Amino acid sequence: MSRPHPASARRPLAVALLALTLPFVAAVGSAGAAGSDPAPVVSGRAYVQGADPAPVLSGCPAGSTVRGLRVTSTSRDYSPLATAIAPLCADAAGRLSDPPVSSEPAVVTEDLPCPTGSALTGIHGNVGVVVDRVGPVCTAPGGQPTYGPMSTTTGGDTLVAALCPAPARVATTTVTHLAFADVDAITSVSLGCRVPTILAKLTGGTVQVGPRARLTTTTGAPVVGRKVRFTSARLGAACTATTDARGVAACPLTIALGPVRATFAGDDTYEPASASS
Repeated sequence: MSRPHPASARRPLAVALLALTLPFVAAVGSAGAAGSDPAPVVSGRAYVQGADPAPVLSGCPAGSTVRGLRVTSTSRDYSPLATAIAPLCADAAGRLSDPPVSSEPAVVTEDLPCPTGSALTGIHGNVGVVVDRVGPVCTAPGGQPTYGPMSTTTGGDTLVAALCPAPARVATTTVTHLAFADVDAITSVSLGCRVPTILAKLTGGTVQVGPRARLTTTTGAPVVGRKVRFTSARLGAACTATTDARGVAACPLTIALGPVRATFAGDDTYEPASASS
């Protein structure tokens, strides 16, 4: 049976960049306090906290999105065992990332994508001593989670599932391993969840005005104490300001008169956001 992950992991929240009606003003929205709930996790009976000194963290590169799960398995003289579980990534054009290349015929990679329009919001599967089979849990906007096909790996006597709290979706997986039947079998898979970002363009103006931005999450709560950077490509100027109790960052310099871009780089808790006039 699955057990709670012992390590505390902050759950990233989304940020939304909203437009204000002032000249060269960005509104960057925030939602409540940072979460500190344990990460959603599935684990086998062999899982022991700290037994794997080097858990494998996997995510998608900047500019790409998570489209499902990628499962790698290895077999010798027995049924295949899952040895890697990672997000399946797609670029801006929707092309899936190339699978890893292995010269060993016993190593097989399976892509388990979510349906078009759905996001990966969790994992489900079978566990026993180790994590034997997994499949994606996918959710369409406004819909209910659906449980997709599982990998062709076999075994496991207990059904398990781990879901991101709505409306979050999976951003990363962290996998722990244990030497088992001559391979590094998986003992646990924990999920890094993030709420999707909503962006709007900056408003423009015709007079020099120090730019302002309000950083919020999608629920509208302010994100406090984060740095927002403003840049003007035409003037080659830049300014960085910290959000106040309302989530507002105010640049003291008049770098405007032309297109201005506001950027929040993101951190372990909040997704990045940006907007341009």
